[in-house]
Amino acid sequence: MAGVTRDGERKPLVLTDGTKVWLNAGSRLSYLPGFSAATREVMLEGEAFFDVTEDKSKPFVVHAGHVLIRVLGTAFNVKAYHEDHSVTTSLYRGLVSITREQDGQTSQPILLYPHQKIILPVDAQALGDQSASPKELAPVKIEFMDSSQAEPKRIETSWIYNRLEFRGDDFITLAYKLQHWFNIKVNFGDVAVQRLSFNGSFEKETIDQAMKALQLANPFLYKIENNEVFIYSAP
Repeated sequence: MAGVTRDGERKPLVLTDGTKVWLNAGSRLSYLPGFSAATREVMLEGEAFFDVTEDKSKPFVVHAGHVLIRVLGTAFNVKAYHEDHSVTTSLYRGLVSITREQDGQTSQPILLYPHQKIILPVDAQALGDQSASPKELAPVKIEFMDSSQAEPKRIETSWIYNRLEFRGDDFITLAYKLQHWFNIKVNFGDVAVQRLSFNGSFEKETIDQAMKALQLANPFLYKIENNEVFIYSAP
């Protein structure tokens, strides 16, 4: 095991080959057998930023569910939480090759260039959620990051700098982020409140302060009991 973080915890790691990794909350990174032999292969559940030590004789491979990300020496972010039902890779430096395995077949490699990010939808079962039912996959999307922004300001890796960013997230999507960030559980009292949309960021706020700030954008009710937040539509 290379490293594990609980919800509410983020930490840096240095792998045995010198690769630097920042592990986001609720994540797990493990070495695969033979790491640093012919290849350097790791398994990721959750989110991590990698600054890979270059070694052309030993490619670095990240397994995120059924998505494989192959590099030599580069810096990139991988987000692969179960609830996302997708694997998002954001490339900062270098070049990566990405493939997806499904039904015993391996897709053609997709090359990702600096300041690009790719969103690869995957079946939840591919990310380890065996209770999920198979679903038809959405198309692959490649987007450009805002390269005019300094790295600490970019939404894709704001978490490394202890900032939770969200843009146009519905309350369900935001709730997953809040659960990892604050180490809490979010419960919704009705469907309507789940459809509310939010933009913003949090840094040093408590969960109570965060909820009060969200109420300024959209009206809703909430209560906090122990480590759980209960959210309801406003009357």
